[in-house]
Amino acid sequence: MKKSILSLLPFFLLVFSSQTMQGQCHASFTWEQIPGSLQVHFHSTSTSEHDIVSYHWNFGDGHEGHGSNPYHTYAEPGTYVVCLIIMDNAGCASDVCHEVHVGATGGFQSNFSIDIDDEGIVSFINASTGTNEHTVWFWDFGDGSSSNAQHPQHGYNVAGEYTVCLIITDTMEQRADTFCLTAEFPEGMISTVHSIDDAFKSIWYTNPVSDELVIHYEMKQGAVKWLELYTLQGKRIKLQQLSPDGSGLRTGAFDMHDVPGGLYILVLRHGAGLASGIVSVIR
Repeated sequence: MKKSILSLLPFFLLVFSSQTMQGQCHASFTWEQIPGSLQVHFHSTSTSEHDIVSYHWNFGDGHEGHGSNPYHTYAEPGTYVVCLIIMDNAGCASDVCHEVHVGATGGFQSNFSIDIDDEGIVSFINASTGTNEHTVWFWDFGDGSSSNAQHPQHGYNVAGEYTVCLIITDTMEQRADTFCLTAEFPEGMISTVHSIDDAFKSIWYTNPVSDELVIHYEMKQGAVKWLELYTLQGKRIKLQQLSPDGSGLRTGAFDMHDVPGGLYILVLRHGAGLASGIVSVIR
């Protein structure tokens, strides 16, 4: 029996050593599609206690690449499983795979890239195409937080892998498009941004809501002409025309009894543009 245990000892040491080395390096990456093309720019965000000496990419379409931040052009739109394998100069290896959606070029298309500063604040750079003054934005940061700013910033309470989605909605054409990106994000400060243009002094409303959505607003100039409520898919389900007369604090309301639970986009449209917000309906 003693001989049998000793004969297995090198195996146990090998397993322990491999697991320890694996913990010293970690493969991760982000990506962004170049607007108007099928080209994707990949960014390694991998970490190691030693120098990373090898980056091997499998782009999911039969092609491979090397380097920390390669570009790759796909032959057609679609969803591809992209994998990165790294190795450092101490022999530690790590790999990671993500599903990468490559959207069609041109037209009404959601897209964005990310930038992370030294304090962990993530800036989301909106690169959507085909948008106009009737477009509203909905960001799902993957941690239960959201924003309807065009170029929001966000910080995560807990570092980790999150899937972030941007839904763009054309409130005039009643159409929508979605782009999602999965990446490793560090812990950072929390920052909340709301979409409100210079024509408003203030906007606030009941949220979450069950029976009645009440909106209070005050304009610096002009007047709100329409209150609108949209699904995230761009379908308008509520519309209320307002009197352009009057100044100071104004109020509007929607009866929400017939609206199913979920997230919706509230739009206040005035002569020169619009402001928008996210409404959560509780059932």
